[in-house]
Amino acid sequence: MSSIYRSWHRFLNKLLDAVVEDAEKNHVLLDENLSFARTGGLIKSIVNDTQAPLSLDASKVRHLDAPCAQILLAAKNHYVASGISFEILNPSDNFTKALSTLGLEHCLHAPLEVS
Repeated sequence: MSSIYRSWHRFLNKLLDAVVEDAEKNHVLLDENLSFARTGGLIKSIVNDTQAPLSLDASKVRHLDAPCAQILLAAKNHYVASGISFEILNPSDNFTKALSTLGLEHCLHAPLEVS
């Protein structure tokens, strides 16, 4: 694992750990375009409450690039390690194809939900 990836992963985990609030399950409808330029919005959506279960609806995603896929993977790892439910619902064909192209289809789909 490269040092840049480790630094990025540590940064994302710290960011996810930074927000602690009590709330019901968060449901977020992901944007159509999940590109590098929109990573800030994606992070804000995910870190709204890292103690409550998170459900991401990927039904409208038309484009997913590597930085946003890394954010989703880091979020999944954080939630799973914390024993909090994390799921991606209704992945669009483009979302699934992008994950496959990046070689991440198994990373985000197994397991998606932790109870």
